[in-house]
Amino acid sequence: MINIQNTALLSLVKDELENTIRELEAHLEAFADEREDRSHLQFCVDTYHQLNGVFQLVGLPGASMLAGELEEASKYIPLKSSQALDEDLTLLGTATTILARYLSYVHITQKPLPQLLIPSINDLRVLRGERLIPDCTFFTYNHHSGIGSLVAEQDPSGVTPSLDQSKLDFNFARLRHMYQVGLLSVFQSKEPWAGLKMMTRAIQRISKLTQGEVSYPFWRLVDGVLCGFQEGNVSLNRERKIMLGQVDRQIKLQLLQQTSDSGQAPSELVKSCVYILTLAEGSIELITDLKENLELAPQSYSDVTVQAELHYMTGPDGSVINAVVTALKEELSQIKEWIDLAVRGKNVESYESLEAKLLKIGQTLYMVGLPKISEQIKSQVEKLSRSNSEDDTALTFEYDEVAEMLVKIENAAVSLMTEGAKKEQIDDSDIMSNKHVALSVLEQVNGIVVKESRAGLTLTKRAIMTYIDSEWDIMHLDNVPTTLNSVCGALGFLKLDRAALILTSCQTFIKDCLLSSAEGHPDPEILETLADALSSVDYYLESLEEKKPIGDGMLDVAEESMNELGFPVKAA
Repeated sequence: MINIQNTALLSLVKDELENTIRELEAHLEAFADEREDRSHLQFCVDTYHQLNGVFQLVGLPGASMLAGELEEASKYIPLKSSQALDEDLTLLGTATTILARYLSYVHITQKPLPQLLIPSINDLRVLRGERLIPDCTFFTYNHHSGIGSLVAEQDPSGVTPSLDQSKLDFNFARLRHMYQVGLLSVFQSKEPWAGLKMMTRAIQRISKLTQGEVSYPFWRLVDGVLCGFQEGNVSLNRERKIMLGQVDRQIKLQLLQQTSDSGQAPSELVKSCVYILTLAEGSIELITDLKENLELAPQSYSDVTVQAELHYMTGPDGSVINAVVTALKEELSQIKEWIDLAVRGKNVESYESLEAKLLKIGQTLYMVGLPKISEQIKSQVEKLSRSNSEDDTALTFEYDEVAEMLVKIENAAVSLMTEGAKKEQIDDSDIMSNKHVALSVLEQVNGIVVKESRAGLTLTKRAIMTYIDSEWDIMHLDNVPTTLNSVCGALGFLKLDRAALILTSCQTFIKDCLLSSAEGHPDPEILETLADALSSVDYYLESLEEKKPIGDGMLDVAEESMNELGFPVKAA
């Protein structure tokens, strides 16, 4: 969904940022207790400003904007009355906490979705009486032909006959009133569906009345937006209700014949409408047709997905989830040890201790939102209990079933850290069961493979240094191609194809230019360039080993080095 490049620098500064945010929270609390001491608030203003710059540097526009709004809100707070100050400080503290949660979310999921911060940004703008930003702020839409492409060329005979102006004005006034009644219902009611239907009816009538006119594509687009709210699982939040209010203003301008010379609605309003279309789910004919005509690229997330990610981000933070997962792993380790001893016929604790541990794990999984797996654990415990009551002396539990259950639990625990927003998928017993190898085991294997790959690169670099020190004795390079070939295979196992292809080019260069060359010793600058390529791949693997990925920038450097040597890297 999102390239890891956006979060590469964040991995390097995350700890320092979290410490800074903790300091901010401490100063906010101190100001709440000692409101005469403005030094605490000034510290917050300065620190929010610094965070704004840092987030711009690391490429997190949502966090940057939120930090900027926190800075402005901190400047504004001293101007408020003491009665309103408590609420404002609470809002400031909440937004600061959201900023910390967002950093943890991005670090864990590698998905820097800036739109998750728009509600908090707008809460702070309300505090200062500023205009809210639309929820399409971080959406990019550069369709070359605007929304005119929503209209196919029409046969003049198929165009609705024009009404006289007085009749047209009367219809528009009546339809605007119909839209406003529906809009009022949407604003006031917790169940907006009746109001949306009335608004849809009004827009569809307006669309027919304007058929053949320049404004027609916009009304067709609005029709698609309302369809998205009703059938596409797109939620109605504060920002989207404001957008629907702006549509009412366009109806008024159409009624007064004061639309712009081009007949187009404001670009921001059009962009908001297009954004809603991209979030809609399902195969809805109108929305599908609009997306195709607008040449919208398929989105990897819908509004349902965004809401799930928001719920995950604002739920228990990464440290809490990490603590839960760590505790689960400790419990699983004890159970594995119990089973291992039991299978080998050793003396073990009673079945009751095993059942108690499994039930405890089940309760924990239920509390973190995985009820299906929790229920399966309970059923397994009941089966063990019945089996044990029938024969107190024999080893009666089914090892395979328990082992499979443990793998399922371990996979669920690991998935909570990286895919916490997809709890329904994690809780799906079939999905977790299909992963026959525990994810934690795969993670350990990946770590070992990365470590061994780096060891191979170290041997390669050492061989090249020995080759130089021995005044170009190629005997020291004899094993280098084999070593690099092994590393390439390991990187292929890890699906790091780009890094593997770089090392393949290095291997070819060493064979063709160092081992097979009839020329004398190579230019030292050439060997330095080769070392740049090898070291860049090594740095990249080191970042993965330490779980602080630095993105593909290092691989770009390696590819440039091989291009300079005349051995360009093949595309992955």
